[in-house]
Amino acid sequence: MAKFNPSRLKLARTRRGLTMTALAKKAGLSLRMIVDYEKDYCLYEPSEQTIASFVDVLKYPADFFFGEDIESIDPSTVSFRSLKKMTSAQEGAAIGAGQLGLIVSDYFEQYFKLPELNLIDLRGETPESAARALRDYWKLGSKSIFNMVHLLEMNGIKVFSLSENTAEVDAYSFWKAGKAYVFLNNQKTAERSRFDAAHELGHLVLHKHGTPQGKDIEIEANEFASAFLMPKENILAAKMRNPSLDAVLQLRHNWKVSTFALIYRMRQAGALTTWQYNNLVREASARGFRLREDQVMERERSMIIDSLLDALADDGITLPVISRQLNIPVGELSNLLFRFGLIQSI
Repeated sequence: MAKFNPSRLKLARTRRGLTMTALAKKAGLSLRMIVDYEKDYCLYEPSEQTIASFVDVLKYPADFFFGEDIESIDPSTVSFRSLKKMTSAQEGAAIGAGQLGLIVSDYFEQYFKLPELNLIDLRGETPESAARALRDYWKLGSKSIFNMVHLLEMNGIKVFSLSENTAEVDAYSFWKAGKAYVFLNNQKTAERSRFDAAHELGHLVLHKHGTPQGKDIEIEANEFASAFLMPKENILAAKMRNPSLDAVLQLRHNWKVSTFALIYRMRQAGALTTWQYNNLVREASARGFRLREDQVMERERSMIIDSLLDALADDGITLPVISRQLNIPVGELSNLLFRFGLIQSI
């Protein structure tokens, strides 16, 4: 008979953004009971009534709490961008999504042979040279990247989506057991999410096996993303002597980036004078491009996950079936698998 697993209670609680005190109050239990139930070696099994309370509050099925140990993720290895601004609840919920991603990744690997990891360690390189080296390694040349999510997946990086409704969790990445993972917040604009994917790729190659937190590290990842998405030689080849904002808008569609990302990159690459840069920034701000773009870009999603789910569905293994097999709510799975807007019930 399966035993109650404290690590699973903790995961469900953190995914719902609850402290132990909050869970105790909502479940009608004492704080001491919750503390005891989350200890590595729980001394006594929760009653059926207590489990029913956990199901009611946390919206996870009862069987979830009796599975195998949940693989942990060391927060120090996760590339959170705004760690100082994040609450402990936000950090715990985001890491919880990563733990669910590990479970789903293992599930897929039971059925399919997925692309092997194809990354190089570029620690010690400048962001510009690292971006160029990785493009060369992947034989991308200087062409625009059609789909960042698919590019990462083709090279063995596990990519999942997030539904964290907070600006503090843009995206994050980490290494685990020799595998690389990236989680992208689907609440962001398509251009921002694409840039986030390149940013996290920068962390994976520049800061392998542990991402020291800090502003300098984030600047490096941003500079890598900018150089990776918009190669310097292409920016300079545009040769706009008197660049207008409308001309910049045309160019941004070539690289599928935001207006401000392109303006910044043009200045960084030496294609704009300080005066030109300031004028473009002022005009772009006046026209509202800090909040929205001139055209809505289609959001990138995982092509591999789509293929895997289609193949499983052919055998009758639909998302609700996977939900029951893993005892993970359908809503959690849909949020992880780029299935936005699907039902959120268990």
